[in-house]
Amino acid sequence: MKNVAIATIFGFVASFVFGIAAFTLFYEQASADAAAAFPGCYHAEPNLILGFGAAFIQSLLYAICANKMGFHDLRSGAINGAWFGGMVWLIVNVNNLALFSTYETSMFYIDTLISLLWSGFAGGAIGWALGKFKD
Repeated sequence: MKNVAIATIFGFVASFVFGIAAFTLFYEQASADAAAAFPGCYHAEPNLILGFGAAFIQSLLYAICANKMGFHDLRSGAINGAWFGGMVWLIVNVNNLALFSTYETSMFYIDTLISLLWSGFAGGAIGWALGKFKD
């Protein structure tokens, strides 16, 4: 179980690093535009406590699953992290399309792709850590 805890931390840090880059390159302007277009409905800047919580929960979920499925190296962690996280965020984004008229189809595609890449990056860190820090 110690290796899952360590892998969760590695996944969380990887998510944080990738998230900063994704936010700076894409989400920052998209969030500001949405907040300007729909005041009171969108935050111009994310609530970091909630964002950190979500990243930690996703890292823990994947670390547990990757450990049980035997993904204990960088390559298998990244490949399986990409499809696993990509599917999780595909579900979220399909629901966003179904529920919110303000959620544009272009955001659906872009966010799903970024989330797939982000999950692969974090999954690689988790897989590497699971192999490196075996119980």
